[in-house]
This record gives sequence, structure tokens and C-alpha cells, in this order.
Amino acid sequence: MGKRIAALFAALAITLGLALAPAGPAAAVYSDCAAYAGTICFHQHGNFTGTVWRQYPGQIFNCRNLSPDNFNDKASTAFNGTDDSILYLYEHSNCTGNVLSLGAGAVRSFASTDQWWNDRISSIYVKWVGR
Repeated sequence: MGKRIAALFAALAITLGLALAPAGPAAAVYSDCAAYAGTICFHQHGNFTGTVWRQYPGQIFNCRNLSPDNFNDKASTAFNGTDDSILYLYEHSNCTGNVLSLGAGAVRSFASTDQWWNDRISSIYVKWVGR
């Protein structure tokens, strides 16, 4: 009986350990952005794969540098999932350098359009314009 209980606890510990272990990066798809209405979202690769960076506009105060999030010069797609904000993408940190704006609901894949911007976004700013 004692061995059974020990085996049960061991199995439970392994199950809990696997359930609580941090998940590795999953394959990203467009729905990783579209499923979160109202977010600003980037994918690392042009075909909506790779690492995903996603925030609600309320989490982006003033100018937001992407380097602290390890996403500096990595975005190949951008999605402005808001219905009331303009997303400004900047070439350099502190919202300096060349700028590209994306209106509410806009999606860009820099690998196919606006190729100059591919892997060049260093900071962003979100401006609420209302409905």
C-alpha cells in the first residue's frame, strides 16, 4: 500500500511539474494577434510566424522602446487591432527617425510591402483618436 501511495504522489508531482512548467514559444500565426481584439501586435517573421509581441494601448505609455522587450529591430509584421487609435512605428529608440503610421485595423507584412521597415522598428507610439 505504501508503494502505491508513493507512486501516486510521484505521478502527481510529475503531472503538476509539467503543468506548471513555462511553455516554450509556440508557432505564431495571424490569429495570435487577431484573437486579442484591441491590441497592438508584431510578429518576428513576415509570414506571421516567430515570436509575438503584443500589448494593449493602455500598456503603452508615451513612447515605448522595444529593446527592453527584446524586440528591437525584429518586427516583420505589424497589426493595429484597435478601432480607435493610430499606431506610429519609429526607426530609432525614443520615437525618433523615420516614422510609419498604421490606422485602426491595419495589418502590414514588411517582408512583402514596405520592405524597408522589415526588422527596423525600434519604438512605437499609440495615439488615441476616438471613434
